[in-house]
Amino acid sequence: MTRLPATMRALRFRRHGGPQVLELAEIPVPRPAAGEVLIRVHAAGLNPVDAGLVAEPAPFVEGFALPAVPGWDVAGTVVMRGPDSDGLAVGDEVFGVSRFPRLTVGTFAEYTTVPVADLAHKPAGLSWAQAGALPIAGLTALQAFDAVGGITPGSRVLIEAAAGGVGHVAVQVAKAAGATVIGTASSRRHDFLRSMGADELIDYTATPDVLAAAGPLHGVLHSTTKQAMTEAARIIEPGGFLVSITHGIDSETAAIADERGVRHADILVAADGAGMRRLASLVDEDKLSVEVARTYPLQRASDAFERIMERHTPGKLVLLP
Repeated sequence: MTRLPATMRALRFRRHGGPQVLELAEIPVPRPAAGEVLIRVHAAGLNPVDAGLVAEPAPFVEGFALPAVPGWDVAGTVVMRGPDSDGLAVGDEVFGVSRFPRLTVGTFAEYTTVPVADLAHKPAGLSWAQAGALPIAGLTALQAFDAVGGITPGSRVLIEAAAGGVGHVAVQVAKAAGATVIGTASSRRHDFLRSMGADELIDYTATPDVLAAAGPLHGVLHSTTKQAMTEAARIIEPGGFLVSITHGIDSETAAIADERGVRHADILVAADGAGMRRLASLVDEDKLSVEVARTYPLQRASDAFERIMERHTPGKLVLLP
């Protein structure tokens, strides 16, 4: 067994603010508790929620105290097992979302501890960067569609912001479920989305009424404005669904949806090893891939945080400890 170092490099912040509050620190390597494993991190996806938490406190994040190491996405190799950590062995290559929405030991570090229940074996078909990029985006897509009872094969499903981190994964998840997928994105992203399996594309920058342009819809994955969410409830076919990954379903929208027989939900993604295994199966079946827009070493993490705050990056940004 390789001797583990006593300390490691980790990205840390002592106060909330912009990317300038991030610092590269030398801190002790954590040790796994019961039901956990220690992972040598090879890649960790950066998500808007990470930048949001650094910027200001998030009420839904539990177990959080400053100074803190951010990060929930992780892909790496198991290097130590804690007690009662059955199911994984030292040397296993794994990926997952660690503890979300809790943040006790972040993943933007050379090593991190993760509950076994949050992990799955990394598919051979994914690079380390892709494996680090997929977890939160993939689970968000799966859990969003699960929250409204799944997708009926043959239905028409609109994915808003389809070229984004969650959006391009949701396009593929919906396609794998048998849907006709309509995506919204600027025209320069249309070729990319066709390669992801989108059937129809709408340039939201040149289309005054996206929902009307989409034609009859049986489902909408919403991630834009509250106005668009309410309008979607008015036009989705009865028996269809509306699920939001950015806003709570307000009472007006819920009333409209209920009156028209439209299933509705909003979600906050949760760590889920079983969901990660479902994503791995889709990868193994060549039904799912993940686009890595760019990778950054930890010492350039502030650049990555600045870029993700612009919210116009196709695919995912990934940190490589």
